[in-house]
Amino acid sequence: VLAMVAEFKVRRDLLVDGTRPDEDSGTAGFGVVVVKGARAELYSARLSGNTTTGMFVDGASTSAQVRGGTVDATRPRKSDQKLGHGMFVGKGAALRVDGARIHGCRSVGLFVDGAGAHVEAHALVVDGTLRRVQDGGLGIGLEVMDGAHVALHSARLSGNRLAGAAVIHAGSELRASDLLVDATEEGKAGTAAAAAGIRVADGGFVELNRARITDNGQIGVVVLDPGSRL
Repeated sequence: VLAMVAEFKVRRDLLVDGTRPDEDSGTAGFGVVVVKGARAELYSARLSGNTTTGMFVDGASTSAQVRGGTVDATRPRKSDQKLGHGMFVGKGAALRVDGARIHGCRSVGLFVDGAGAHVEAHALVVDGTLRRVQDGGLGIGLEVMDGAHVALHSARLSGNRLAGAAVIHAGSELRASDLLVDATEEGKAGTAAAAAGIRVADGGFVELNRARITDNGQIGVVVLDPGSRL
């Protein structure tokens, strides 16, 4: 599904599954793409077994809303065996989630990257994110980078690898209330980075209200580098 400079609504019961990558380049294979200022609303949708990214939202004035959906089992990009994200929100784009699950994707479950990128999520579960096929790295539930902002309300990040949530770089923010981060597993064997329920690094900022960080491997919460704040 591709939405560009338009409005796309699915009121209920959309299934997008098994999208194949380009045969020549091994790229693409996205489930849903919303770009160039378009707007999408999905209700009770399932995006399953697609390639590279289950749902891709990017660009200034681009927005999407997901209610009661599931994104699962995204496969890595065929060309280099990287990515496999459940959902990606890029520079200038906005996503609102109400009651959704991102399960069993690769590399990062929900990846929010770039100045102006914003996610507000209520009743979100991100669980069982798998390590990257290419090198066995990552497996992070939620990653917020390069000035992006995320607000979570009544969320659970469970059974991910390396970090339940990682907030990296100056200007990146995660504000969460009623949050549970649990059962984070270790990352790639031999990596210098310890597993943590929440990782704040390179100037990132995290604010927690009514949070429980439990049963994670190695470290519950780690705050690294000058300018990082919890």
